[in-house]
Order: sequence, then structure tokens, then C-alpha cells
Amino acid sequence: AQAGYATIAARHGLRGLYCALPTQATGNAMFDRMETFLRKLHPAETVELHLLHANADINPRYKQLKIASIEDNKQTVVASSWFTARKRGLLAAYGAGTVDQALLAVLKVRHFFVRLFGLAGKVIVLDEVHAYDTYMSEEINSLIGWASRCGSSVFLLSATLPEARRKRLIRAFSPDASVPDDLKYPCVFGIDLEGGTACKPVEMLCSMLELTPEVVGTSNKIERMAGLITEMIENGGCAACILNTVSEAQELYEKLKDCLSDTDLILFHSRFTLERRFAIEKAIDRKYGIKRDKRPARGVVIATQVIEQSLDLDFDYMVTDLAPIDLLLQRAGRLHRHVVRKFSRVLHVMIPDLLAGSADFGPSRFVYFPDILHRTGRLFIDADVYRTVRVEIPTGVSPLVEAVYGETDKMQNHDMQFEEMLSKWLEDRLGKQQAETFFARLITLPSVHTHCNEPGYLADLPNDRDDDAVLTTRITRPSITLVVLKEGDDISVCDDHAARKFYRKSLNSDNPAIFRHFSKEAVPKEWDQSPLLRNCRPLFLRNRAAEYGGVELYYDKDTGLKIKRTGGTR
Repeated sequence: AQAGYATIAARHGLRGLYCALPTQATGNAMFDRMETFLRKLHPAETVELHLLHANADINPRYKQLKIASIEDNKQTVVASSWFTARKRGLLAAYGAGTVDQALLAVLKVRHFFVRLFGLAGKVIVLDEVHAYDTYMSEEINSLIGWASRCGSSVFLLSATLPEARRKRLIRAFSPDASVPDDLKYPCVFGIDLEGGTACKPVEMLCSMLELTPEVVGTSNKIERMAGLITEMIENGGCAACILNTVSEAQELYEKLKDCLSDTDLILFHSRFTLERRFAIEKAIDRKYGIKRDKRPARGVVIATQVIEQSLDLDFDYMVTDLAPIDLLLQRAGRLHRHVVRKFSRVLHVMIPDLLAGSADFGPSRFVYFPDILHRTGRLFIDADVYRTVRVEIPTGVSPLVEAVYGETDKMQNHDMQFEEMLSKWLEDRLGKQQAETFFARLITLPSVHTHCNEPGYLADLPNDRDDDAVLTTRITRPSITLVVLKEGDDISVCDDHAARKFYRKSLNSDNPAIFRHFSKEAVPKEWDQSPLLRNCRPLFLRNRAAEYGGVELYYDKDTGLKIKRTGGTR
């Protein structure tokens, strides 16, 4: 994408680049790469680079660039304070951050046009476009269309994009575009507004990947995963284990902590404080990234989906929860990513017994649609026998993706009762996707292709909604921000530095019991005048534990926040 930008910018005079990533962690990683790229691209002139997401101020490298803009005249990459004000970040020539910052340019919120103007005439890179739900996909369609009329070029990156989704994205940019039905991955496909198209196959070395099913029940899955990991690294090597929920990741970490005492063991998920999450990101990148300092002789990373995409990590072994096939292939992309070593390239996938006439997907059913999990799981079955799926990377990716996402009305199983369950799952998914499409279209600018000849249209839009008051870029459960403190800590705030110190100890929780309890608590008077802390609540812990609203909470730097109530941990 960076090489493409350098070529297009030189040819067409584009004024900047924004890289939009799915998560803050991937945005942080891209920010570091962007700085390196810009130092080489602009060795003799000063350019602006900004990190754009809700917690950008916590990033120490971004802070250094802001200081450099004031004190260091020799720095060629800086972050001037004018662009750090709310809504101005996209006006800077270069930026990296979350896709949400770009999507706000097409939401019906106050001053949306400032962000839209900031993206005009730039290259906009949207990474991992396959990974977004229906709601965000509709927002992306709107963004692509409006960007096409603002003189912007859009790069869409994905290794596992289904054909139907690819066509919708292309036609969001140009409705009359002719899209071939037989595009073969990997390739570069491009269109322009005059109707021209170009398709260039990409020559890549192929490698074989084995997706090996491990049939388990919900009661023995964690124990089985622990056994597999222990066996894999017995003679050395580095492994990753990806689970779909935080609580199961914590459970596996606790199980491995004692039996792998001589192993470099890291747990990574979303329930760490900001400062701890950033430290873990850096530690994982330092040990397992492309520019690693020293690879551990024996290492294990247990994580949720936070390492699934965009992070340039490299492991010898991997065990994963069942997930949709495109995401399984994304996870496998962290196996032998840069160097082919002596270890075989195998992804072990934990799946429920689909031949038993039912399917218990456990807590994963709340993360992914059950019918898509089932269709993915059926890839491992041939003639009622479980099999290893062997796929040639990258040429074999598209057939697997289409097998799951194409013709979703033709799921078959010999058990009629299970057929009824599958039909119900499909009905639920299609209903939810239809609702998400409806709500997304309510909050986004209508298609530019129906309003491009109406200059006064934007001026007539309602302009009384603030960004964080009503409309959101993602559909999520209500959440609350907690600042993790020791019982008796002084919470007085005397300046912005003190506020940031508290904010670095914050984390978000969407647990319903926690949200209900803390949302009823008033913001401390010491914090109500602080822009950073005015929506936060203190979480006071005694010996790292507390009980609020009938929920037991426990926090430490290795496992993050544990949530326990009657019936177990969540």
C-alpha cells in the first residue's frame, strides 16, 4: 500500500495518505511503519504524521513526535498540536489509526464535512475489509462512494474477501463498473470512474497449510488445548493459541502457567488497562514480530482475536478456536510468516462434534454466527469422517471462502432436527444483517451516486448530532470505562498530566452487570471537569479484588480483569 501510494501520489499529485486499521493495536503498529516510510519518502522536508484513535495520546512514540514539532528542528516527521484537536486529525497529510476515524466522515454528525474534506485528495487504505460486520460494511460502502467524488483513491486490502462482498465494494466506488466473475486470488484489481478496469495477477510462492480438526466438547476443550500446546513446544519453538473469548483465554493461561514455568508465556486480550495493553503489544512485537530482538527458545502467546489481523507476527505452531473460515485463514497467516523453518505448517482447529446431530459452539456462538461456524466446521467432514483440510496458500484460499459464504441456503445435514436448527440460525443471521443494513443507512450519508448532482444536499442535512452523543461507527453492547485503582488511592486531578496518568490505568467493560452497577454511580467530582476522565468510574481494589453489584472482580498485570459471578467466570 505504501509503494502504491508513492507511485500514485507522484503521478496524480495526491496530497496524503490515511491507513485505516480494524483495531487500535493494529493502528499502533501501522503508525510505527508509517513513520519509517515517511522518513525515507521525505528525507529533506518536514511532514505531519498523526495517530488517530480514541487512545492515541497514550502512545509514547506519538507523544515524542508532538514534542519534536516544538523542540526539534531536525525532525522530518512531526505531529503539530493544531492537528491534535478533535476532528482536525484527518486534515494532516499523513495518518494511521482505526477505520472508525474515517467512517465519521460519512456519518450524519456535527462537522462531518471537516473529516470528509480531510480525506479528499488522499489515498485511503482500508485494511482487512473482509473482517467487518454488515453494519460497518454499509458505512464503508458510503465512505468509498463519497471518497470517489472527493478526488481520493481507495485501496482495499484483503486476503480472504468473498466474491459477493468484493462486487459490492467495487460498485460502491463506481456503480457501472464491470466486475469479472472469475477473479483468481492473489491479484490486484482496479477501476477508475471512467469505467476503466485493470487486473494483474500477482506471482507468489505457494506453500501448503494443513487445517487439522481436533474434535472436543465444551467441557474438555481448554484441557485439550493445553495438552496440544505443551506437546508442541516440548523440544522448543514458539506457539500461539487464539480463543474467541477473554474468559477462556484466561482459563487456558492459568492452566499453562504452572506446567510451562520455563516458557515465555504471554496473555493478550482486551481486558487489560491501556498502559498494560500497550506494553504487551510491544513485548509480542519485540519477540515474535518481523523486527524481533530475540526470539524465545520456547514461547507461547495466548490471545483473543487481537493478534488475528494486520500484526506482523510469526509463530511455529498454532491452536485456535473454531471461527469463520476467512478468519481461520487469517490466523494461519501468523504461521511461518517470514521464514520457513523445520516445523510443519499446521493449524489445529478445535471443533465440536458435528456428526453427533447437534453442535455446541459454547461461548463462540455469541461472537460469530452459528450457521457460519457450522459451515466452516463441515469443511472438515467428508463422507461422515473427519479429515484434515489441505490448502495451497494463496491459490486455494478463494475456493474455501466461497464454500462457506456462497449459496448459504444449501446447507445440508441428514438429521432433520438439526436441519431445523440450521434453518433457524440462518434466519436469525439474515434478520440481524437486514436490521444492521437498515440502521447503517439511517445514520450514513446516502449514496453519493444518487446525490452527486445536488450541490446543496449536504447543506440541508441535520447538523445537530455530536460525534459521541448519538451515532456510533460500530454496534456494540453498552460499555463503561473503569480506572483500576488501589483502595484508598487519592483521585484528585491537578492538571492534564495527572489525568493522563489515571487514564492509562483505564479499561472498558461491556459486562451487563458491571455496566448496570457503575452507570448508576456518579462521576467523582474530582474528575467531572477533566475531558479524559469525565466519563470514567474508579474501580477500587483491595488485594487486587473487589465486589460490585454481586459481581466479583479481580485484576493483575498478567491476566487482566477477571469477572466472576455465581456459576463461574466470564
